[in-house]
Amino acid sequence: MNKREMAVVEEVVAEVRATMPGIVAGWQRVWVQFQSSAGYLSTRVMCDAAPVDAVRHRALFVRFEACARRLRGAATHDTPAFVSCDIEVVAGGAHTARVARDPSVSFA
Repeated sequence: MNKREMAVVEEVVAEVRATMPGIVAGWQRVWVQFQSSAGYLSTRVMCDAAPVDAVRHRALFVRFEACARRLRGAATHDTPAFVSCDIEVVAGGAHTARVARDPSVSFA
């Protein structure tokens, strides 16, 4: 991961830690996944193995999608194709993140 990607990941982690207590009291683990390519963007959020409702928590998903767009922009100097990012945040603990790029995949 490059520095710009790490900055976006840290922003997502901070957002999870700030908002999840108001969504799921006593949450333990959250997974955020972004997938994007030209003309394609997917954002999925799971909390303790249950999906977070994107309609009910629209404002959170809008913020995460903005992060996904910045993440893809941060990776474009490496390759402008498909970018996937998986972030796991543990309540009161560490987080892990993986960013993958595949120039052979495009949804445009």
